[in-house]
Amino acid sequence: MSQFVVEQSQIKHELEKMTLMVSKKDAEIALLKAQLEKAQTEGPGSTEVTKLRVKN
Repeated sequence: MSQFVVEQSQIKHELEKMTLMVSKKDAEIALLKAQLEKAQTEGPGSTEVTKLRVKN
């Protein structure tokens, strides 16, 4: 029974670490999306990017 408790604790810890990693990646993705939107609307060639985006 105690082995089960130890394994459960380890799994819980791993899950917490993975959840934190996913949260960081979600934040990174949101930042990159915002940067992409800004580049598409303000950068050179933004009309070409918009055309490609509409196509896809």
